[in-house]
Amino acid sequence: MMKELKQQTRAWISPSMKRPADEDENFRSLESLARADTELFGSLLNFADETLGGGCGRTFSHESADQVILIPLAGLIEVVSGDREPVLLQAGEIMTLHDERDSRLTISNPYVDRLVNYLRIVLTGSRKSNGSTRKASFELTQRNTLQPVLDATGVNVFIGCFNGRSDTLFNTSGDKRIFCWVVQGAFEVQERLLEARDGLLLGNTAMLEMEALSYDAIILLLEF
Repeated sequence: MMKELKQQTRAWISPSMKRPADEDENFRSLESLARADTELFGSLLNFADETLGGGCGRTFSHESADQVILIPLAGLIEVVSGDREPVLLQAGEIMTLHDERDSRLTISNPYVDRLVNYLRIVLTGSRKSNGSTRKASFELTQRNTLQPVLDATGVNVFIGCFNGRSDTLFNTSGDKRIFCWVVQGAFEVQERLLEARDGLLLGNTAMLEMEALSYDAIILLLEF
């Protein structure tokens, strides 16, 4: 790919075809971290690729004070957290919620005749941030770079759209864990091939090397 890697880190790959599914006729959740080493993924509790049928909703309970990140991939979702007012979130937007212990989160599909697809990411929360909510928008017009879309307590989120054969070197802010997830296309990350919906978890990584292998390849990166 590029030069020989000088740093060896612990790594774990989540192939898209091997993600366990929790599903019924109106809902499907594919969990990328179900078989990961709990010591390796640290504060990252869940990384779920979820789909809701038309007019359907799903409620999630949080036994601890968790931080939830929502990223629509296709369509529009309605989000209700605890006693807060409903919020609409569409593709090109990201929301983070710091829910209190024993709170409930409901995600609904406002469309009647189409599916919606989104990511629901859960991390161990911070007591100082309980009850707070943030929403931001982003565009993928700037190519061949990882752009920051969220800087929150304990986690940074980046996303990028790349041309084929584009190399990128990403420096983390210290020795952090990294989770890479391919939205579409294919990448080589740290000399490992990742295709659409594959994930790669890396422990204590100071530098990340990656190369897009297809045009319009999109990758999401969590630094935590």
